[in-house]
Order: sequence, then structure tokens, then C-alpha cells
Amino acid sequence: MSDSYFTIAKAAKAGTKVKGSKFIGEAALVRDVADAREYLESVRKKEYDATHHCFAYRLGDGSDNEFKDSDGGEANGSAGKTIYD
Repeated sequence: MSDSYFTIAKAAKAGTKVKGSKFIGEAALVRDVADAREYLESVRKKEYDATHHCFAYRLGDGSDNEFKDSDGGEANGSAGKTIYD
């Protein structure tokens, strides 16, 4: 029996405003850590005026995972883990 996994088919972006704050979420398929870092840097450049750049990613097939999350300056544990989950 082989396992199957869902992943991101194509890049997507969505946004919302809450009490005067603007939140933008992006998702994209990356192949490795270098890809993830490159994508995150492109978002930072594109959204250069953002106060916080929170993120999470997971690479691997379930048996060999690599993941990282960051609160991007928000309160510790408030954003990155939530994004990852």
C-alpha cells in the first residue's frame, strides 16, 4: 500500500482586514529549503512595508520531514505555529 499526500497545486494569495490591520496569506509549492527561503524573500521584497512576516513550511513525505515556522516579530507562539497547524 502506498501513501498519498495533498500538496499545493499552484500559488495562491488571499487577504483580509481586521480592525484596521491588513493580513495577507500566500501559499506556494516549494521543492526544498532553498526554494522556501527564496520564496519567502520574494514575499518580503514584494510586501516590504509589512510590519511582520510570519510563515511556516513543511517539506518531505511524512517519513523524512523538515519544517520551520516563524512568528515574524509577533508574540512568541502566536503566528508561526498557527500557520503550520
